[in-house]
Amino acid sequence: MLRRACLIVALLLVACNIEPRHATGPKVQVAHVFVTPGTVTINPLATQQFAAYGRTNTGDSVPVSVQWSTSAGTITQRALFTADSSENDVTVTASMTEQIASSAASALLTGSAIVHKHALIAIVLTPAAVTLAAGGKQQFTTKGIRNNGDTMQVSVTYAATGGSIATGGLYTAATTAGGFRIIATQAKGLADTSIVTITAPPPPPPPPPPPPPPPGSPGQVTDLAVASVTNTSATLSFTEVNDGIGAPASYDIRYAPGTINWGSASSVTQGTCTIPVAGTTIGARRQCTALGLTQATAYQFQLVAFRGTINVNAVFGPLSNVANGTTTGSLPPPPPPPPPPPGSNEPPGFTPVTDRPFDALTELGWGAGAALSLFVDLNGPKSPPSVGQVTYLAGFGGGSAPANTWLDGVNSRGYTQVYVSMWLKLSSNWQGHSSGVNKIGFVWVHGDPVVYFSAQGSGSSPLDPEVRLQNTPAGARNLTPNLANLEFTRGQWHHWEAVLVDNTGDLANGEAHWWIDGVKVGEYRDVQYSSSSQSKFWGDELSWNPIWGGVGDAVGQTQYMWMDHFYVSGK
Repeated sequence: MLRRACLIVALLLVACNIEPRHATGPKVQVAHVFVTPGTVTINPLATQQFAAYGRTNTGDSVPVSVQWSTSAGTITQRALFTADSSENDVTVTASMTEQIASSAASALLTGSAIVHKHALIAIVLTPAAVTLAAGGKQQFTTKGIRNNGDTMQVSVTYAATGGSIATGGLYTAATTAGGFRIIATQAKGLADTSIVTITAPPPPPPPPPPPPPPPGSPGQVTDLAVASVTNTSATLSFTEVNDGIGAPASYDIRYAPGTINWGSASSVTQGTCTIPVAGTTIGARRQCTALGLTQATAYQFQLVAFRGTINVNAVFGPLSNVANGTTTGSLPPPPPPPPPPPGSNEPPGFTPVTDRPFDALTELGWGAGAALSLFVDLNGPKSPPSVGQVTYLAGFGGGSAPANTWLDGVNSRGYTQVYVSMWLKLSSNWQGHSSGVNKIGFVWVHGDPVVYFSAQGSGSSPLDPEVRLQNTPAGARNLTPNLANLEFTRGQWHHWEAVLVDNTGDLANGEAHWWIDGVKVGEYRDVQYSSSSQSKFWGDELSWNPIWGGVGDAVGQTQYMWMDHFYVSGK
């Protein structure tokens, strides 16, 4: 027994000293090609380094030169494999580029490896449970888990009860209290669920105590009378009344030739009846004088008592009775056309056409939309206190104007050159339309609204004064300031002037010049307003038509546009 054990040990020692065989010389034959690793499991889109070697008939391992290929994904000729995005198995193949074998071998040898992918086996929806108040919001997220424990991003479809959930996982609770579910489902059918508990809203607080009774309205004047007249004035008398809280009221006195309409009548701006007339003593007889009237004209007068400040917090009483009076003297001859505005850029030789002062809603042949109003601005730049006002109520939608005013038929004068002057102001909270277009006024030619002026800018961004063209032979065109960059500042009065010269024939030699507050900001001499077959006389219509936009969008809070004087001349 001992001798047999010694013999086995001796044989093992001899075997351990066997010399390794090397593949050298022309007789080396490669019988097999092997790829290592032969099997591997990786994530989709991950990389794996492979290698290849040959095995001879005698069992020796030898280096071989191979060409790499793969059934999916990519592999470089340095054997770096990049997986595709699927979870499918992939075969990586190494093919010998030349046969190191006997001449009897007829095909190149190949070896291969199998690449398995870590598969998505579950998804997890986070948070797993949440409690929300009615109307509350919660962002849910989902991750995937592979069979090796790795996490990954996944695309899922969300469904919800008890509220709504957006594509990105933002859940909004409804108003019904209770327990509800959020379900995330992946394309492979994997799903996970979270629990949402919506709590009932707390009971509303008790109502506040009723407010104290409001102060009374100012009293009504019932004895307004015309005490005396001259050729240009009327002296009025009335008994002063209470302002509703025990003090003497103030008064807004208005007048109109013919029959008075309170909404369109003008407030007195000259004499001791100028708005506002401050009260002195309740019950006292009061007299004041309205100046600036026209000779030999029948007028009606009316007043309203108020407290507070007009256009700020005024509280008005009922309208008074109407008083009648006729000025003395005879009617003067028609006045000459108004002179051009002082300090203007009106070219010499132009003939005045119109100068609308906004002392009345309709005047000097101008028409007006029903929503146009007059506003008292003691700081009006041209002829305070009365200016035109267009109101954009909160919620007003883009694409139209709340109000407008227009003058037709100026083209009958045959003017091919026209000068336009406007004093404009946008309220300090002006919200520019989302398109950037904030139209102001239009000048028509050949039957179309061809030129309009716009304070370009959206939201609260700066506003640029631009002249814009439409309905021309060359199509729409925007003339941007090219001489100076002046911002059309909100809450400030600005003087906008423009000179438009129609082109000759079909040539693009028309001109556009415009100024802001006396500074020339734009000049173009290459404009084609009309073709040779179209009228070249300006003024089919002149209008203040302040279209807001652009379509879409809505005014966030009530805003205003004001105008003091719309002056036009031509040549």
